[in-house]
Amino acid sequence: MKWEFHPQAREELDQSADWYELQKPGLGLRFLDEVEEVIGKILKTPEKWRKVDGDVRRCLMDKFPFTIFYRIRGTLIEILAVSHHGRRPGYWKPRL
Repeated sequence: MKWEFHPQAREELDQSADWYELQKPGLGLRFLDEVEEVIGKILKTPEKWRKVDGDVRRCLMDKFPFTIFYRIRGTLIEILAVSHHGRRPGYWKPRL
């Protein structure tokens, strides 16, 4: 299975990693590592996580307060948002 970021999700990822790196050197890389681990889990069993809106699913990160919202498009996983838990719920819905 392949995966790709929605352009705004990629921007969220980059901004969050940069912010963590400014807080403590190396923390941004740890954040990116966890995102990579979560994407790996999603790729192995994409239907494991529950649907939250139509065909959109969510997978919570363990070490950082983020959720990855995604949907399955045939053999492609489309990552719609890398969302901090403090963000307004559903802000990513216009990306559908």
